[in-house]
Amino acid sequence: MKNFKGLEKWKIKKILFGFVLLSVVGIIFLSFTTNALVKSKMEDSEKWDATLVQSEQIKQEVKTRSTNAVEVMVGTQVESIRDISLKGSSFRAEFLVWFMWEGEEDLNMLEHFDIYKGEIKNMTVENGSMSRLEVLEDYHEDGVNYQLARCDATIAKYFNTTRFPLDSHQLLINVQSTYPVDQVVFVADTEKSTYDDTIQIAGYQTDDHEVAVRYVRTVNDQSNPALKDKVFIGTELTTSMVINRDGFGLYIKCFIALAGTITWVLISMFIATYHNVDPIRMVPAALFGTVANIMVGANLLPDALQMGLLEYVNIWGIIMILAGALSVIHINHTRSGFKDDAFAASFGKLMFYTMLLFAVVGNLLLPLSAYMF
Repeated sequence: MKNFKGLEKWKIKKILFGFVLLSVVGIIFLSFTTNALVKSKMEDSEKWDATLVQSEQIKQEVKTRSTNAVEVMVGTQVESIRDISLKGSSFRAEFLVWFMWEGEEDLNMLEHFDIYKGEIKNMTVENGSMSRLEVLEDYHEDGVNYQLARCDATIAKYFNTTRFPLDSHQLLINVQSTYPVDQVVFVADTEKSTYDDTIQIAGYQTDDHEVAVRYVRTVNDQSNPALKDKVFIGTELTTSMVINRDGFGLYIKCFIALAGTITWVLISMFIATYHNVDPIRMVPAALFGTVANIMVGANLLPDALQMGLLEYVNIWGIIMILAGALSVIHINHTRSGFKDDAFAASFGKLMFYTMLLFAVVGNLLLPLSAYMF
């Protein structure tokens, strides 16, 4: 409090008002945003765990319907994941898929499965006709049937961008049987299903992999006479891969300009406080840098996106810049209008160190709240 010695009470109150106002705004904003980011991270994790869980009701219904169904063991081996497009809401996966069953040689599973929300790209020509798959094995002997194919598919995916650019996602490859469970039921080949551990996904690392059988229940809303009881229940093998940002590289790329503008404003405050110089012309450059920085991240995301880390960090930067600009204006006004250097210096020092603290704390808390370690 030695900087306040000799100041009148109203001046001290005015200085403390600026400190309290900035502190309240900073604490409320950081509390709200960090809580939202942590909550989003936890909800994502819980949602991913629930994806592979099926209700007991549909399990019982399948059990009743599949009394005479053929059990087909299904597995996948993911060879590559690429072309992840947050803006285009899709990703591309190349993987092996195999089917093995006994009896019923006429099933031909390679012609009776689809990729949910996916489009298979690797069309090939076999025996003069076009095939949608690269068939690697088609074995039918002694009642044992085995089919192996390679799929190259582009799959639609809704990406939650709340924690971008420190985001993580669950990629699902759903191999769906076009047979109802009355005829075919999948069994997951959990032992052999895997993914290539050399997979490199630009900007991400693979954190988890799991396969499970799920059931798909569709009500016949298209007046399809082939569907019994107007309900189709099929079976699918879901391959789940969780990917997480491999570091803070993209985050730094998105916000390095903003960090520079905040530093620029802090330098302006320091000069105004300690060197009795008017740096107000430096502030517009900081605001211009902030606007330019916002466009960097915005161009990487779809037009309709959730409020999240990208907006929070930019808003936090704007708060810091505006607080710095108002502080510099107040310092200059105090010196020129009141001719009171002691008052100006006391106000400037308190606001400078308060802003410095909040700038550091805010720019650490926000990314750490969003990143899934």
